[in-house]
Amino acid sequence: MPLNRFSIEDLDHQKFGELIKAWAMGKKPIPKDIEGFKQVMKDEGIKAHYPHGENALKKLNIFHGEVERLDIRLPPRRLIVESEAYLSKPGNTYPLPRYYELVFGNKPHIPDPLAFHSARVGDYTVANCA
Repeated sequence: MPLNRFSIEDLDHQKFGELIKAWAMGKKPIPKDIEGFKQVMKDEGIKAHYPHGENALKKLNIFHGEVERLDIRLPPRRLIVESEAYLSKPGNTYPLPRYYELVFGNKPHIPDPLAFHSARVGDYTVANCA
């Protein structure tokens, strides 16, 4: 992935999604801090990329969404600036996890990466992926 963000390894997205669902359903305990999160990831065999090294992340925020509450998660300004700068350079493409290619049989064609980025940010900030 060309952007330095926390991310799940391409082939581990399903395992990570199953872990998230287990937390949401109360089937597995939710870690209380970043060290507990990293330990759970190791225990579950889920590989992740930690920006600026595994010890750079200091805090963890896991919360349950509610049907009656609209949660809007604003991305850090710095990450928007970095993403837009990256996507504005000729030849750079929007980074999608490989499972998109596996599901659709090919890499999606994204004619306007900046417009797609805006749509993804808008969707991500309010989506309850359930």
